Amino acid sequence: MLERLKAADTNADGMISRDEAQLALPRLYEHFDAIDANKDGLVTLEEMQAARQAHHAGGRGRGEGWKKWDANGDGKLSREEVANAPRLAQEFDAIDANKDGFITVEELQAARGRIDKGVGPPEAG
Repeated sequence: MLERLKAADTNADGMISRDEAQLALPRLYEHFDAIDANKDGLVTLEEMQAARQAHHAGGRGRGEGWKKWDANGDGKLSREEVANAPRLAQEFDAIDANKDGFITVEELQAARGRIDKGVGPPEAG
């Protein structure tokens, strides 16, 4: 898979653009917006790994814990929905990569990936 990603990354910037995905990775292109957690128009290896983990977590990333928090079932978590989850509430701004006021499965998985690598959550800003 890594070789396919490197081959698709025609400008060798370490990220896959929508155009690169369309040309070489049709499945990535099909799900590009869902995988691009920070909505910058580029997909990183970390975002792809987070999306894969979310998908395998069950219900396309919406396992029992997610369902418990997502009270209105809209597929994203608001600040109010995570008010009773202290760690999520505390890190909300850092996890909300695109700063839209909601946490998506992809943003949560990307944050978990950063923590697993010892990077920690991004600086809120």
